[in-house]
Amino acid sequence: MIKSPMVLAIAAFASGCVVGGLCAIKKYDNIKGKGLFEQYQKQLFDSCLMENRENAIGLDGYFLRNNYRNVVVYGLGMYKEEFLKDVTKSTFDNIYYADKSAQTLSTSEQKVYGIEELTKQDFYDVIVVTSYNHAKEIETELRAAGIKKDIISYSDLVINAPKER
Repeated sequence: MIKSPMVLAIAAFASGCVVGGLCAIKKYDNIKGKGLFEQYQKQLFDSCLMENRENAIGLDGYFLRNNYRNVVVYGLGMYKEEFLKDVTKSTFDNIYYADKSAQTLSTSEQKVYGIEELTKQDFYDVIVVTSYNHAKEIETELRAAGIKKDIISYSDLVINAPKER
């Protein structure tokens, strides 16, 4: 039977293991704190997204400042469409799509690249990871595969858009 960290802390404390109980309480506080931080980050993202759109602040500044004309949008979930709403497509020469499930997502109308193809090709300047929840993991996976090009998350673009204008 799995018990919550607080129940384990109380049990450890009650059995005379003061150090174990204090460690379990600290662990519980860390888990709770992490959840609050993630909640804060999501609220910040949502707030910045809404504020950017209300003030007509697009995400183009980052790409223009770095002279990125060919972008790969990695992750074809719901934030792909949100990203495309927030950029001026004429800023780019090409917008390519990539995903871990490239084989099943590619169609005759839309090529979707896999990680292996991104490592072997030099047709893009930057990768935008659109996944909100897994951006760090995806960047780590792309780096581990050997990708050296710049990688930025959609959430970082949204939060920093006013500074990039």
